[in-house]
Amino acid sequence: MSRLQPLDLPTARALVAASDADLPAAVDVPDVFTPEECARIIGLRRTLGTDLARVEGRDADRQGRVVDDGIRTTERTHILPGTAQQWILDRIARLVERENGRHWRFRLTHLEPPQLLTYGSGGHYAWHTDLGATGLMALRKLSVTVQLTEAAAYVGGALELQAGGRRIAPSRTLGSAVLFPSWQPHRVTPVTEGTRHALVCWIVGKRSLR
Repeated sequence: MSRLQPLDLPTARALVAASDADLPAAVDVPDVFTPEECARIIGLRRTLGTDLARVEGRDADRQGRVVDDGIRTTERTHILPGTAQQWILDRIARLVERENGRHWRFRLTHLEPPQLLTYGSGGHYAWHTDLGATGLMALRKLSVTVQLTEAAAYVGGALELQAGGRRIAPSRTLGSAVLFPSWQPHRVTPVTEGTRHALVCWIVGKRSLR
């Protein structure tokens, strides 16, 4: 016999009252990196190089897959562990451990290598989530975005999140970070002037949704 019980309204209310139902959709943290450190991270584009972050979609005949620039146009620089850039990973790891302990208490085990993202003119990323159905993406629990560019240096390029039918606009203050569950829908609106740089990272656990 199953141990699962039918859910009635009083029980539902009691479960919600006793749970962490008010977990934040996103948390802004100021001054994660100094302005000098932000410039240093952006400078890694010259030393580490870039590639195009691609999202594939179906072709017109739905027979194969093609790069869909309508979903995403972003340049990317990979920042690997165990290199001269290890200090960046260490900083993010400490940030995640502190804020996850305060707010979500997810069971986290590993930090994916961060990526430096560059959104030039027309750069954007349509609505999406960082949580996938298979592979490593299915194990993502927390997403982190660090603002590396002064807000006045570009137009557009706004990071926006959707939560409970409302739209959230995280801080654009230089050096600040926003953390949010990886299932949270979000986007970056098209850049119309200037260039936006951001550092992104995903934190995973051995079991999904725990």
